[in-house]
Amino acid sequence: MIQAERLDGPSLVRDPARLAGVAKRFLDGQVAVYPTETIYGIGGRADSPDVRRRVALAKGRAADKEMLLVAADIRAFDGLGLEFTAAARRLAERFWPGPLTLVVPGADGAPVGVRLSSHPFLRALAGHFALPLISTSANLSGRPYDGAPGRIHSLLAQLVDFMVDYGELPPSPPSTVVRLGEGPIVEIVREGALSLAAIQAVMAGTGAEVRGLRGAAEQT
Repeated sequence: MIQAERLDGPSLVRDPARLAGVAKRFLDGQVAVYPTETIYGIGGRADSPDVRRRVALAKGRAADKEMLLVAADIRAFDGLGLEFTAAARRLAERFWPGPLTLVVPGADGAPVGVRLSSHPFLRALAGHFALPLISTSANLSGRPYDGAPGRIHSLLAQLVDFMVDYGELPPSPPSTVVRLGEGPIVEIVREGALSLAAIQAVMAGTGAEVRGLRGAAEQT
């Protein structure tokens, strides 16, 4: 089988023409490994059922399991029917772009995790690609994440179309995951790069009830 192309991320960001080519590959439905501000993710355009199926296949898990949507411009989430409550907007204004995943009601009422990334590659890509990407950690389901780009490429080279290699990413906790819905409850599903205290400080005085950790979750 043909192995996935491995693209040098920093040089890609400096070359608008090549970056536009990568954006077209995503638009055409290709699946890639790419860097975020926390870890490498597997993903592709979020509105494609075929892309979702291929990402799930690469990950080795069921296609109906919910996956995070990541973008670098909040306008990428327009038109998806997501419900951003007042609490969600407050947290987004304070912590986005950055390692905060907000779980908000989707168009059908089912929860959807979304994050605005601060990584230079995704920030640069946003100028050529207006959709969110599916993002799930670049490891096989049930196995630990290994952040070495060479080992990630070897693991997934026959399951994705290309990899954007940004070198070894700085060590980082996973994103903090906060679930929001109707009513005043703000639930910390996973405490990661942002602490419970930081979330509580932003929500102080709003009448929101910030609930503590519900348990660990898979890194995304």
